[in-house]
Amino acid sequence: MNYSLFKLKFHTAAHFGLSDSALSLYTSGEYFCADTLFSALCHTALSLYGTDGVQKLCEQVQRDELLLSDSFPWKDEDFYLPKPVLIGNERSDVPEHSRKEMKRVKWIPVRAYQSFFASVDTGVPFDAKEIDQSFSQCVETTKISYPNGIQSTPYQVGVTYFYPNAGLYFIAAYKDDEQETWIRTLLDALGLSGIGGKISSGYGKFWVEDQIYLNEYFDEQTQWLYEALSNSDAGRQVLLTASLPKEDEMESIVPKMYYQLIRRGGFIRPEGTSASMHKKRTQYFFAAGSVSSVRYRGALHEVGRISDHAVYRYGKPLFLGVL
Repeated sequence: MNYSLFKLKFHTAAHFGLSDSALSLYTSGEYFCADTLFSALCHTALSLYGTDGVQKLCEQVQRDELLLSDSFPWKDEDFYLPKPVLIGNERSDVPEHSRKEMKRVKWIPVRAYQSFFASVDTGVPFDAKEIDQSFSQCVETTKISYPNGIQSTPYQVGVTYFYPNAGLYFIAAYKDDEQETWIRTLLDALGLSGIGGKISSGYGKFWVEDQIYLNEYFDEQTQWLYEALSNSDAGRQVLLTASLPKEDEMESIVPKMYYQLIRRGGFIRPEGTSASMHKKRTQYFFAAGSVSSVRYRGALHEVGRISDHAVYRYGKPLFLGVL
């Protein structure tokens, strides 16, 4: 497979709704999952190419010719990955201040990822105090709606502002150059319309600041990422995508995993401003950072229908093989 890292720079605030929150409009996450990205790419393909574009995208995913990771933060020259869900092989007396520092850490830079695994294996505390976790700021902003066309009603929206030297990136795996060009075309168009919620208010707009072809790595970070993405034989496979095994994989996969679950819900917005919203089927996925001893294939999950068309949630994984 070919692997490209797409480095996104946001030039507006973004709203990434938290699907496990009852008040998701009032809060905003600091990243988006792969199913959000896939849904946004489908909408973009529909706008540019009609239903044939959506079908092409779905078929590539179903054939495992296109795979996506969740988005993760970058800052300055560092790319970050989710903290793995692991239980150490060695017991050690970790000082209280070290435990507090480790609880604070959600993201680990690529340059320190192997050191984190070494600390788990040896029981030597991982030094987390120098790891930067500040990539963005979430604030509440007030918007005004006119539900009856006359009386104004204020409401709150949580939005995320990325710092000037930070943003999000994701990794795409694909078969050939034609698919890479196709994905880049969709991604550039998506940046103009925005990703996440409340894009009609101008949120979530970005441009692709850089596209790094990981197969031709040029430093320690990109080399480590490429080798780990390609290492399907490693005994620890770190999940990079909120995803779910197929039904016939579940029984064999779950006992081999350390995992956290993440709720995936949302609504289907039919074409047309007057169309009513439809709720998608809720699912619980393995969160990025979960660790398996083997890789699984996952699936596109049907979560609703519009007219005679199925609506899918992306559930295919990307893994990092770590020794």
